Amino acid sequence: MKSKRKWLAGILSVVMTMTFMPTYAFAGEATEGGADADAVWTVKRDYGKGEVVGNYNDIREAIEQATDECKIILNRDASGKGLYLEAVEDGDSWYKNFDFNGHTYTVTGGAKRETGETESYAIGNYSRGTFSFDNGTLKIENCSGGIRSADIKMKNFNVDASNSKDCKNAVYAEGHCSIDGNSSVKVQPGNDALNYYKFSGNNNVINTKGTIQGDINFFGESGYDEIARVLIRNGRFDGKIKNAQSVISDEEGNEDRFTHLKLYGGSFSEQPDEAYIAKGYAVKATDDGRYVVDAADPLLQKIKELREEVAEADDSMDADINVTNKKMYDIRESLDAAEESLNDGVYEDGVEKATLRAEKSIQEAKAQIEDVTLFITQKGKEYSEKGQILKDKCADLRKELKEVDRSQYDFGDFDVDEGLDSIEESAQKMLTIFSSADEKDYNGFDELYLVELNKLNKRLTSVEVKLDKIKKLPNKVNKENSAALEEARKELEETKKALAETEKKQEELNKKLDVLAAELQKTQEQLKKAEEELKKQNNAPTPSSTVTPVKKPGQVKGLKLKAGKKKVTVTYKKVSGATSYKVTYSTSKKFKKAKTVTVTSGKTVKKTISKLKSKKTYYVKVCAVKKVKGKNFTGKWSGVKSVKVK
Repeated sequence: MKSKRKWLAGILSVVMTMTFMPTYAFAGEATEGGADADAVWTVKRDYGKGEVVGNYNDIREAIEQATDECKIILNRDASGKGLYLEAVEDGDSWYKNFDFNGHTYTVTGGAKRETGETESYAIGNYSRGTFSFDNGTLKIENCSGGIRSADIKMKNFNVDASNSKDCKNAVYAEGHCSIDGNSSVKVQPGNDALNYYKFSGNNNVINTKGTIQGDINFFGESGYDEIARVLIRNGRFDGKIKNAQSVISDEEGNEDRFTHLKLYGGSFSEQPDEAYIAKGYAVKATDDGRYVVDAADPLLQKIKELREEVAEADDSMDADINVTNKKMYDIRESLDAAEESLNDGVYEDGVEKATLRAEKSIQEAKAQIEDVTLFITQKGKEYSEKGQILKDKCADLRKELKEVDRSQYDFGDFDVDEGLDSIEESAQKMLTIFSSADEKDYNGFDELYLVELNKLNKRLTSVEVKLDKIKKLPNKVNKENSAALEEARKELEETKKALAETEKKQEELNKKLDVLAAELQKTQEQLKKAEEELKKQNNAPTPSSTVTPVKKPGQVKGLKLKAGKKKVTVTYKKVSGATSYKVTYSTSKKFKKAKTVTVTSGKTVKKTISKLKSKKTYYVKVCAVKKVKGKNFTGKWSGVKSVKVK
């Protein structure tokens, strides 16, 4: 009886040493999804970093099991039928993320619809959702179209229909479409590589080092100005640009021309229309008969080069992050194997065999940790240098931007201040992710590898301690003791859960303390400013007289308009005390895109506005301005008058 109690005490002692081990101590018991390890598709949670949902040979089965936070991974070169997704109810939307993992999926024919008909597109999506495609090639055979979806995102991804006579359009974007990294879209000459259907917005950005082989076609319902706005920043384009302009007439027959394409870069086989070239950029002919769009202004060129440098550094860092994640995963696998041997193996195979397997896994983990430590050290030095260079360049650009008139530049989809903030964030990530061992530096980054490495080293130490304790146990472990082990495990899980809840409460308390500290500091600063202000007031001389408030000028009356040929003469009554007048005019009743001219004398009650469009109706209003001690005071606007220009 005493020996049995001694044995149970030993088991409990071994198990309880795991109380402060990481929560993934039993990760080896997690499900691995489907049994077919050689399946075409694997679905993983947490955008491909988490556990396996399942393995599937059919693309439709894979996509049905993938939530918005999953990644659908292509495991090898494969071929099969395409994909058809029927329409969903109003308001429903989703995000499906494919990672082809460097492989090619060849669509040999369209999928079957519910009606029994064959889908014409290789991937036909008639739902409100987004497809994201990364790292691979979709090859199209026996389909009249490639990808059709509401929103499409491509990075380092190729759509190849160059050998298919049937494929008339490779990418059909009903909503937004972004093409980044080193992506290509190829069809046979005369066919459409990219189709953009009617949709307002400018999130359609092409910024790729790859080739768009085929035409770019804009189309929508007749008379619509809401056709996709597309920005091209980089890429090689071998084909024509179709329907990139449209003319819209209003009820009075006035015409407006809308340009749906803006070029900020790229190399073209045919000379682009000047209307497409963004302000501050120019098209140049090259020796090989092509046409290149590039920034003509030095400031725009600097911004372009910095964005390209950051994109290249981000791509390099993403690749190294993937390598590091794989190395970290292998270490966890080795530690999981050691844990499994020391948990179940001790009573299934005996202590001797279990500890031998555990020792082998531990040695593998040690070698892997040594390898990843060297890798992280090298990358830490490399990205610290890159990050600091990029931060310095951002600082220089900010100084230069303070000295220029930004309205003279066309930045397209690039908000300069937010863009530089984003670049600095990338630079900070480079400075931090491989170099910081302080958990306070997470700042929203997915990983801090030195922190993770420290956790793995602690876990390795715990596993080695456990191994030493189990070596001292008898070699034969009876099955009847497994119940005691399981009970101890449950107690362990409850203890870990309680610890996690305590840590969560501690974290919430720390956040509240941080907020209170920030508010206290703010209050102290306000009190300090108030004391300084009071001190200034006490020392200031008493004013000899009360300052009389300035009376604003009155409202302009008697506004009259006289139309001339491409001009309008504006007259109005003089306002007492006015030193100047503002005359605002627009073709819109709501004064959208209005322009304003200034009459510099308060005595002048007439102004002629020239260079207007013939046959257009203009709306005009006037207000008086009174300048006192260098400060302008504006009166009420006059009533609005309209006139049609001859």
